[in-house]
Amino acid sequence: MKRAAASVGMNLMEGAMRLGSKEYRQFVGIGEARLGKFVINYFSPEI
Repeated sequence: MKRAAASVGMNLMEGAMRLGSKEYRQFVGIGEARLGKFVINYFSPEI
């Protein structure tokens, strides 16, 4: 779970280092997906 949370920031940082806005949006999308995965795993009840 820590890896998923750290991945969000790393994807945003990597996207910010890219020159094109298309590439930046791609990395933001990846970060959003990782954040969604983190939220689902964090708030889902243990089975």
